[in-house]
Amino acid sequence: MDKEKTFWRKTLWSHETKTELFGHHEQQYVWRREGEAFNPEDTRPTVQHGAARILLWGCFAASGSAALKKVNGIMKKKDYRQIIQENLKSSADDLVHQMHRIEVLEWPSLSPEKFRQRTIRSLWTAIKSS
Repeated sequence: MDKEKTFWRKTLWSHETKTELFGHHEQQYVWRREGEAFNPEDTRPTVQHGAARILLWGCFAASGSAALKKVNGIMKKKDYRQIIQENLKSSADDLVHQMHRIEVLEWPSLSPEKFRQRTIRSLWTAIKSS
């Protein structure tokens, strides 16, 4: 990861994430005083057995975000390759990366931890909460 800033400004990152259609899949609590009636406004819609989960693939660079695609079903290797082939080049073109002599790099199966925590997770958090 010890590259110059100009190198990273020309890098296009891709990643995928799962999200819940009805928000995060966490147990929710409502506090009521003793004798206080149940309030339907305190409930949230739910879907049983993970039916409301969706898988998203996206890419971004220092100049902005690009493609965001919903993946139908379970993503296998051939599905991932198809997404890359159909979206990565057009995203790079859209971000005017071809003018900056983009170099194609080997992509590690897991991105470096510092980068993933700081950048990718904050991007997915923004998308999931909107």
